Amino acid sequence: MKIYKDDLRQELIGGALFENKKYYLDFESASEEEIASEIKSSKLTQFINWQKGNRYATLTIINFIGNIYFFSDTYDVKSQKFLTDLSGAEQFQKILEDIRELSKDIIFTYSSPSFVLRQVNYKDANPSLLLMFNYFKRILLYWGHNINLQSDLQKVMANPNFQYSIKYETDRIEKIKRIDGKTLRAILSENKHYTEVSEAHAALINLPLTQAISQGSSMHYLPSKALMRKKYLSYDTIENRFIKFLIEYIENIAFRLNAISDLPAGVIEEKEQILSFCRSILREPFFRDISPMRLMPLNSTILQSRSGYREILLHFTRSRFGIKHIFEDFEQDSMSIDLKKISDLYEYWVFYKIVKSFLGDQIIIEEQDAVMKDGEVSYGVCFKNEYISIYYNSTESRSRKSAYSVALRPDTTVVVRKDQKVLKFVFDAKYKVKNKDGEDEIERQIKSEDLYKMHTYLDAIEDCVFAVAVYPGSEFSFYERDIKSPIRRTVGSIDSFEGVGAIPLVPEDKTLNDQFDNFMKAIKDKFGFI
Repeated sequence: MKIYKDDLRQELIGGALFENKKYYLDFESASEEEIASEIKSSKLTQFINWQKGNRYATLTIINFIGNIYFFSDTYDVKSQKFLTDLSGAEQFQKILEDIRELSKDIIFTYSSPSFVLRQVNYKDANPSLLLMFNYFKRILLYWGHNINLQSDLQKVMANPNFQYSIKYETDRIEKIKRIDGKTLRAILSENKHYTEVSEAHAALINLPLTQAISQGSSMHYLPSKALMRKKYLSYDTIENRFIKFLIEYIENIAFRLNAISDLPAGVIEEKEQILSFCRSILREPFFRDISPMRLMPLNSTILQSRSGYREILLHFTRSRFGIKHIFEDFEQDSMSIDLKKISDLYEYWVFYKIVKSFLGDQIIIEEQDAVMKDGEVSYGVCFKNEYISIYYNSTESRSRKSAYSVALRPDTTVVVRKDQKVLKFVFDAKYKVKNKDGEDEIERQIKSEDLYKMHTYLDAIEDCVFAVAVYPGSEFSFYERDIKSPIRRTVGSIDSFEGVGAIPLVPEDKTLNDQFDNFMKAIKDKFGFI
């Protein structure tokens, strides 16, 4: 298999690819079965356009960076938008480190023991269910094979906790070494295993057991079989009951999604994958004789310390309790050597930049939930202080009396409540760019459709002052509502801050980061909430 840069297949590439760029594949002599199997095993189905019977295909990896493994070769997929001297995995790790640095001094407090979830329509309905589903789908479907939940289950079944238990089985009488009360009662009460003793065997007739069974009858009997007490190795321990419970628990969460109408196709597919996984695990012989869990064994040293059990208990706890930084799932993704979704991480990085700029270090977490966004389950959260609330994936809709048309969900909404006024500043992270050749280098500009979206936010959302796209480009622009005002190309030239715009922001680019900080400072100066 060969990968080319051009559709004429003249220019071969080496081991490096760029995301969001189309490449041309030649499968050469590979059979259809080999091609289909390789595409599936390499997890490139969504990125490869291939028709059966054709030896050619195209490859476009959109919004993911990292490594791919295809036909025994390894390719580094990286971004052209920033940190271009690093590999894809290094680019991802660098942004993650920047988020950690932004958040490490943040002091979290909570507005209530259970987080405030203000949901009013289906797409926000049952947030706890979506949060748990999102967590389990990641550890089942998207984590690396050596760290995912299936790996933990394999560790459990390879080295399971067990105990010696007692059971009674019917066996031949000569095998009984010790008779206890249960064995004796069974012998005296069950006659289906009695055998008649002839008069010629006087010694057997005179046995106390024969006399007890015969009870003065002229016929004499001895048991040929009896209930025997046996020890056996059992996996029916409280720890293994918990493991079985968790699989059934995940299955139930996925099954409950069937009650929700209009689920996106991607979520339906993930739900079916999870249901299939759970059912196949529960059919394993290991779980066949494990009883239902009646009490949560949280004090078990096995659950707390043994490999496999420890990780599964931690997953259960994380799925149900506590608030976490919204980027923690990406910390786990960073351990994988496969592809990682850079567009989502960029959104989180922009969110933390905004939070740090407006709120500093002292932050209250008001709510955390799960929402449906662009056909996928995503996190929603609100960080706040006394009068500023910053929402990630907040819904603006008619039902909430915050937007007059269809429901909208900007990436970041800053809400300022002061002096009986409400001001909203909308920021939408846009990982896409439009390339334009400049005099010295390529200029990366905001796409027109992304600016159109900012106009939608500004027009529809109640109390919205401005809506700006934050993108990994190079051109700053701000359009004030006054049609006579020129396009503002610098922060210092903005007068009213009422309008739409685009702010370039790239990790490790000091000029752009300083410009972003100046924009934030200018907003706080303008509206008086430093």
